[in-house]
Amino acid sequence: DFGSETSPQLKARWQPMDSLMLRASWGQGFRAPSLSNLYGARAFSAETVTDWVFCRDNGIPDADCPSGQEDTYRGGNPELDAETSESWNLGAVFEPIDDLVFELDYYDIELEDVVGLIGAQNLINMELDGDQFPAGLGVFRNPTGRIDYIEDSWTNVAKRAVEGIDFTVGYLWDTGEWGSLAPKLVWAHTLSYDFQSSPFNPSEDVAGQYNFGPEDRAQFTLAWNISDFTVGWRTDYIGKMDAVYNLPSYTEHTLTVAWEAPWDATIQAGARNLFDEEPPIDVRVDDASNLYYFYPIDGRVLMLNYTQRF
Repeated sequence: DFGSETSPQLKARWQPMDSLMLRASWGQGFRAPSLSNLYGARAFSAETVTDWVFCRDNGIPDADCPSGQEDTYRGGNPELDAETSESWNLGAVFEPIDDLVFELDYYDIELEDVVGLIGAQNLINMELDGDQFPAGLGVFRNPTGRIDYIEDSWTNVAKRAVEGIDFTVGYLWDTGEWGSLAPKLVWAHTLSYDFQSSPFNPSEDVAGQYNFGPEDRAQFTLAWNISDFTVGWRTDYIGKMDAVYNLPSYTEHTLTVAWEAPWDATIQAGARNLFDEEPPIDVRVDDASNLYYFYPIDGRVLMLNYTQRF
């Protein structure tokens, strides 16, 4: 529905010693526009704009150029191209002693031609400067030179650049008759998240803002295997986020117990969000619906699973 793209990738791995492995990769990628971005129904809006083009064509000084509402349509744009990306990754894996493993990875991802909206006023400004409109967009005028309507549908306009690090440490501890313990910690930190919604707007670092995600997320897991039983504990952490009213960090815990039955079956019981923590969703933010992507909203959830293998 959008054409074709090629996504090359190069990877390298070097192990200078048994306990240390280094890795690096470079690659390009793409994301095809969604069907709604391509073919979504057009919606009407009356946008308030200043028509600098009409005023200058008719000798009206900029200071006296009035603002008014113009018919504007937004919707799918079948002329969209794919969003493209370029990424760099550097990492190391270190095992100083048996069964103790450290991993550290750095990533740098740049996205271009991200699907977004330019804005009715920006389209008029483009016309004034003599810039070419993106495919499928434009300012359409009647014979008198006044605006008939503005087509401000989805287009490839935004840019994103994200830098971050991921850290993992895990250990397998054999306790003999008491089974084995396997603790593991994963931490993800966003160093920067530069977002430019259009060429007319400055790029800004939005890391930690509620509609782009927290700067820090972490997960701790602990598995205890003894005989035919496995007891699992998981702690999930979501860092604080900036909003109209700042959102505090959030932590929830999950406990599971599994039994490997002798008839080749597994019975598992547990509770997600064991302590029934309430998510810090604040409906006073501009669009609280974004927050539901980060936090569970169903409270404590009890689980019982039965798996039979044949």
